[in-house]
Amino acid sequence: MLLIIIPAFIFSEEVIPKGTIYSVDFYDVLKERNILPEELRGKVVVVNFWLSTCPPCIQKLPELIELYNRYSRDDVMFIGVSLDKHIKTLKAFCRVANIEWPQHCVEGYGWDTPLALQLGVDSTPTVLLFDQRGSLFSRDACFNLAEQLEELLAMGEIK
Repeated sequence: MLLIIIPAFIFSEEVIPKGTIYSVDFYDVLKERNILPEELRGKVVVVNFWLSTCPPCIQKLPELIELYNRYSRDDVMFIGVSLDKHIKTLKAFCRVANIEWPQHCVEGYGWDTPLALQLGVDSTPTVLLFDQRGSLFSRDACFNLAEQLEELLAMGEIK
């Protein structure tokens, strides 16, 4: 179940301003369990919108895997939001690619996945970064994720 309410479909500063706080329920299709907002509280959250058939997404994976291995024990949560149409396709790809972090995917929806529509995601990969309060820290963390994670972690816990 997703719990985001954003009344627009354009991914822009006006619609999704930095600092906006979100509360989202993700369903991890790999472990077949819900990830509730309280599990994310107090953690930096990296949300990667991607497709298993997207060449730039696949090129991004080694960096994401390296960052996941480096930071997943440091109160950083990685969540993939797959825009694949079929969960079976996603699971097979994750198994081969050794992707261990939670993956959210809505069977049959693809680009019409509600979370992608609500956040106006119109390209992949798109990486969003949320601080420990659930506040949007970056809408464009795709190209300098390591630096932004370091910056956010260096700030310590945000109250």
